[in-house]
Amino acid sequence: KQWYQRRVEQALAYVEQQLCVHAVGECDPTDSVILGCNCVNAFQEQSKIECAAVPCTLFSIVKSSGPVLKQLVEEDSWERLAEIVLDNFYIPVTTILCYCPGAFSATATCAADYDGQLFMFMENGTDIEPVYREVIDKLDLDTITEVVETLFTASCGEIDGVNCYRRHAETIVETVRILANSVNTEYDPTACDTIKRHQALFEDYMNAWDYSTVDSTELKKYVNRLVNAFLNMERANICDEDCAEYFADTFYGCCAKHAMEVFSSDRMQRKVMKVLKNVYKLVSNDEKFPNVNKAIKKYYSIYDFEKFCGSDITVYKEVNDMCDAIVA
Repeated sequence: KQWYQRRVEQALAYVEQQLCVHAVGECDPTDSVILGCNCVNAFQEQSKIECAAVPCTLFSIVKSSGPVLKQLVEEDSWERLAEIVLDNFYIPVTTILCYCPGAFSATATCAADYDGQLFMFMENGTDIEPVYREVIDKLDLDTITEVVETLFTASCGEIDGVNCYRRHAETIVETVRILANSVNTEYDPTACDTIKRHQALFEDYMNAWDYSTVDSTELKKYVNRLVNAFLNMERANICDEDCAEYFADTFYGCCAKHAMEVFSSDRMQRKVMKVLKNVYKLVSNDEKFPNVNKAIKKYYSIYDFEKFCGSDITVYKEVNDMCDAIVA
């Protein structure tokens, strides 16, 4: 056990030295085995000097996670597990990346122009590297990076004194609580904070994911089925007159409204479709991407709760009006 622990500590020390030594100063290729100098330079070229240390800082979060992992093993509560993960990983990582959004484009440069030496240390590395290069060359990294960065940074910042990514973390904990309530046989099946209130629609949605009987010619039908099942389930939940206030208070505030508007903008919809087409060509033998435009457009309808639920449910309009007044 001591031998194993010593080897792990040595490995962690080596990785830390590799990731942290070049946070400042000129990159030496002989000392940058893991990242490579193209990657190091990409992080150093960010506008904020502290952001050059992003790889080092992220590694430090992982390295110090031993006690956290012990907590995860010992904890029984689903909600508490979610809180531990969010407090110790999501919040620190998001804080860094919100401060250093250029880390996304720097990471894309690391992938596209990788000149490190990791492949030399891998078994069959000489065979893996050409495959890696081929995949990277086919990926539209610019568009993928823009989509990921936009989706992520939409939750950065504050609105009316509310930290949006911390508010997002709270909604994740509440989602986990709903799941825990849903498997609790003693929990009220008519409560708003349980899937059991609309159990049949949830089961329809889960069944819609079954891809086992779908071939490439039926992908359009599969996507339509999945989107319809999802929207039916969500409409039953958030547009339920008795539960709309709960969902508005818990999941739909100014931060969520802002993020949804960013996610569903015309530009983002075009970019997401471009990414889907790019990835589809990479994993499919069929060069023609199925026409799922209507299904994707339909899916985006949920990104405005007020319109999605209609005029009978007024609480979401009240939230929208309040948030518009704050921004104005």
